Amino acid sequence: MNGRVTPTDSIKKGNYVVVQKVGGEHIRVLRLTPKQKVSKLVEGSKSFSTRTEYSKSKYIRRKTKKHSDRLVPKLSVDQLGMIIQLAGVHHGRNVLVFDQVLGLVSAGVLDRLGGQGACIHLHRGLIAQSIPCVHSMNFSEQMLSTFLPVRISSLMGTAKEREDEKEEVVDDENGDGGVEVRRCEHIFRFMLCSSNYRQLKECCASLTSMLLYQIDSIASRKADRLAREQRGLKLMEEGVDVLIIATRTVDPVSILDATFSRLRPSGSVVVYAPHMEQIVEAHRWLMSHDCVNVRLSDQMLRIHQVLPDRTHPLMAQQVVGGQLLSGIKVIPTESSSW
Repeated sequence: MNGRVTPTDSIKKGNYVVVQKVGGEHIRVLRLTPKQKVSKLVEGSKSFSTRTEYSKSKYIRRKTKKHSDRLVPKLSVDQLGMIIQLAGVHHGRNVLVFDQVLGLVSAGVLDRLGGQGACIHLHRGLIAQSIPCVHSMNFSEQMLSTFLPVRISSLMGTAKEREDEKEEVVDDENGDGGVEVRRCEHIFRFMLCSSNYRQLKECCASLTSMLLYQIDSIASRKADRLAREQRGLKLMEEGVDVLIIATRTVDPVSILDATFSRLRPSGSVVVYAPHMEQIVEAHRWLMSHDCVNVRLSDQMLRIHQVLPDRTHPLMAQQVVGGQLLSGIKVIPTESSSW
């Protein structure tokens, strides 16, 4: 217990002191988003104000990591390799990916394509978010040219014109525009405090140039994003070679309903999910929708530490890693019974 917390500043429970007013039951009742949960926990912490800056930063990072919903659901490196192998991803293929594992599968597909083909990244919302694995790979421009984000609303034909207006705001928040906005705010505050005409004139010129740059930057990013989306939709109309679904919270059957018709005959489909219930439902769906060689697989890679004269497995390794479902789409004949 932190020695700087006094009993008068805390809540007593039995023979110990509670320094956090917001409990697990409160969070479950409030149904907050991860960001709001962290904010509430900070507000409810009696010891937060007495912590050092380093301790505050560490506390926020720990709580953000604990309550964040942007997680990779135990997808191991061997399973990622098996997904790429079962899907048959190689140079020049058109691959449709629904990725809920931080862009890990999309990054693997882009790396295997090598700048030829297309990785159509199907995503929810207005722009492709929560894909740090793609951004962290430092792909070349040629390799990134094959990355085609497509909104699910555009695929379903439910995208509205109002989304384009909201898209500019979301793009500004997730791009480099936030830095320019903060600079503009700093200049504007300086203008309010300054009485020198020459300084005001220079500030106005600098502010105008930053705003124009910001507008051009947003417009160019939006145009590039929409162009990539149109390319992706066109390729989906022609038919894709591979369909990969890696889910965490979304039901894979709902994604199969929306995307399976875009898969060409003899195309491969691979589904990854962390829970067996989701995989079983997807297995039933594939068996009733013109798929052959449908296989359900589960594997585990045990890491061993090799030392002189002795070897032992890593005991702290996560054993459970989810399940994989794979199959091949075919065109049934009239006499076939499925």
